[in-house]
Amino acid sequence: AYRGFYLPYNTILLHKLLRGDSSDNFVRKEISRKFPKTKFNDMMLRMVEDNRNVDDIFKYGKPQYEIYNKITKEVFNGTMEEAKKSPDKANFRMRVKNSEELDLILTLMSMYTDMTDEQLEIVKNVYLGMNLNQPYVNADKNLCRHEYRVGVTESTDIDVFSEIELQRCLEPLKIRLNIY
Repeated sequence: AYRGFYLPYNTILLHKLLRGDSSDNFVRKEISRKFPKTKFNDMMLRMVEDNRNVDDIFKYGKPQYEIYNKITKEVFNGTMEEAKKSPDKANFRMRVKNSEELDLILTLMSMYTDMTDEQLEIVKNVYLGMNLNQPYVNADKNLCRHEYRVGVTESTDIDVFSEIELQRCLEPLKIRLNIY
């Protein structure tokens, strides 16, 4: 699937977003037709010539999030630790947003391709579905490779993704998480 494609370090993700992957079952022929080897390679060479740091851009990133009050809808401007100590903690929820990398990927795609807004939205949703390590609660369920669960911390009043919960789910498979 990758033979003949110019793929600098970490750009396999970009290839999967644009060309697909036989293991993901995501149908996006209207996008992959636009990126045969020559066009894909030309785009990558232009990015490299423009000094785009492709090895840091095209990777799965850590999601951005915000804590908000479910009653007032106001965003809490503090850390998770501060939110847990707040008298309003029972009303707080965590909303996962796009990663910084996804925002940058979409910006570059709009600069280096002639993709429509609709096609860029497909790329965005495919990224969210493929980013297996993150709990994108707004990801299109049809694009996710697996179901995910949002766990809770010791404070059951705040919904957060819990590495402990994920590890518990992985135990039967004898898989250990590496935390970086």
